[in-house]
Amino acid sequence: MGYAYIIYTYDELGNELSERYFDANSLGVAPENANYAYILKNYDTEGRLTNETYLDEMDWPVNNPKGYAYHYITYTDSGLIASEYYLDEHQQPAVVNGYSRHTLVSEDTEARTYTVKSENETQTEPGSVRYSMRVFDRYDRPIEEQYFDLNGEPTIGPEGSFMIQREYTSRGQVSRVRYLDASGQHASIDGVYGISVSYNAYGNKEYETWLDINGQPALNQDGYASVYYDYDLSDSSRVEKYFQYYL
Repeated sequence: MGYAYIIYTYDELGNELSERYFDANSLGVAPENANYAYILKNYDTEGRLTNETYLDEMDWPVNNPKGYAYHYITYTDSGLIASEYYLDEHQQPAVVNGYSRHTLVSEDTEARTYTVKSENETQTEPGSVRYSMRVFDRYDRPIEEQYFDLNGEPTIGPEGSFMIQREYTSRGQVSRVRYLDASGQHASIDGVYGISVSYNAYGNKEYETWLDINGQPALNQDGYASVYYDYDLSDSSRVEKYFQYYL
């Protein structure tokens, strides 16, 4: 169903408090593919979002296209997110991007990193990922991720290993990925132990190389070790060249 107009309200700091959709008769309406007729939001004294609720035309909570009706956030004194969780229209955990709840576990001010426990509270299958422990750097980039099952035992994550470590360029692009097992030793996924990525002066991916246990080029399951990407002058299209050996 379409809508005729939207009304927004704001607090004294300029934060959006509500977003409501109406038809030509000034009746609340849910836009096509949106499910909800309006959103309500609240903020703390620092102007940070603390919760949002999605409702239908009858003022009943309803799931938005991402699958949740409620979203709650709290913060630490240092400004990090202390907890964040999602609920569906029945106030049950809702999974968003793989997880329903995030909890700050620790903050290392000297190393300028922090660790977050991200849980999928709906996951009850033995051996499947129930939660991950993720370490973020000062730029909020994940540099390490470990996966655990319902019983808190190490398990294999979606990438195919227990632990993933990432390094970044000065531009914030992933430059190296490493796979490790529960003992912290190098782990193999389809015969390779990691991936190295380099970029050109425009920030476009230039080389992607699969690595062996020593960090040297190794053949992946498709039979090549490296891909070279070449772009035209608009940087909008590319030619891919595959190599068995790193050039």
